Amino acid sequence: MTTARDIEQNLFELAPGSYAMEWDNVGLLVGHGDRSVRRVLLALDADDATVAEAVEEGYDLLITHHPLIYTPLYHLTGANGPERRVEALLRGNVALISMHTNLDAAHGGVNDALAEALGLSDVEEFLNEDAREGVPSIGRVGTVEEMAPAVFLEQVCRALDTNGGRHYLCRRVHRVAVGGGGCADYLADAYRAGCDTFLTADCKYHNFTLAADLGINLIDLGHYATEYVVLPKLKSRLEKAFPEVEFTLSSRECDVVGVVAPLKKG
Repeated sequence: MTTARDIEQNLFELAPGSYAMEWDNVGLLVGHGDRSVRRVLLALDADDATVAEAVEEGYDLLITHHPLIYTPLYHLTGANGPERRVEALLRGNVALISMHTNLDAAHGGVNDALAEALGLSDVEEFLNEDAREGVPSIGRVGTVEEMAPAVFLEQVCRALDTNGGRHYLCRRVHRVAVGGGGCADYLADAYRAGCDTFLTADCKYHNFTLAADLGINLIDLGHYATEYVVLPKLKSRLEKAFPEVEFTLSSRECDVVGVVAPLKKG
């Protein structure tokens, strides 16, 4: 019999809990570790859609990247989204495991999956301001065959299955840093690492103005697109470890952030 704790332990072997940032909340967040698991749903978020999918379709366990519970829940009255979803999981007898910043940092985690999806070679850790001794650094650096920035942008949009995002492009692309999710503040670290391009998400206006000052390409393809790439990797790993368990990627989850289409004239 495979339990929720067995699956949590396997995920911690890939991404130890000690890799998580101090403010983070990872591991088994809802349910009992000794519960039997036969069907598992994987998603980036435990939002209303994925929680409903897990409950309605009879899954025993939901695995997400982003934790549902970041801060303490002082009551369960359904007054907000996290309370409502925790209640739904408990009523539906669905356990929840989340692997967040520990999976961002881990070898074989989010950023290795992102580097692989973009076709980077000679990949190494991307040292940045949050680097900690004994913990892999969040982000990766690698190279691509030198190309025009517009060509690279087209390739990465296709690789990450997104229609586009925001960017500042000023030079040819060869040495690329990647930081899946909200790593925009590592831009200066990417520049110091000798990169001509940094691909990440959640950039603010001042990140783009800094990119212009430094003369480095900055590409923001969104939180969802730059992190979703890890889910198929997790699914494959878990299927090999637990062949008796069914693992499924959510069919209801989607990026909540849309890309604005150009306005047609006339």
